[in-house]
Amino acid sequence: MDQRFEQFQKDIQDQMQEHMSKLQQEMRDQMLEAQRNMLAQMAQMLNGATDKGKGPMPPVEEDSEGIPPGFTPPHARIQLEEYLQRPPVTIRPQ
Repeated sequence: MDQRFEQFQKDIQDQMQEHMSKLQQEMRDQMLEAQRNMLAQMAQMLNGATDKGKGPMPPVEEDSEGIPPGFTPPHARIQLEEYLQRPPVTIRPQ
């Protein structure tokens, strides 16, 4: 009876070891596939960045239709004369 139990235990251990080896191989395969997918996506993103022509922006005219009214470009000078010509305001306490 003792030999049968030992044989049974050995068979179970062998099966578990085989199953564990299969699972490890599946995990390795899945990790390699995931890495390949990520590398392909990164390569695609890098190729997309170079294909978009990331170069200097073409000059934009001041009177172009794309600029909304009232918008002051950051490089434009502010005309102080407009602010100095306003009538003075007096604030009186109530």
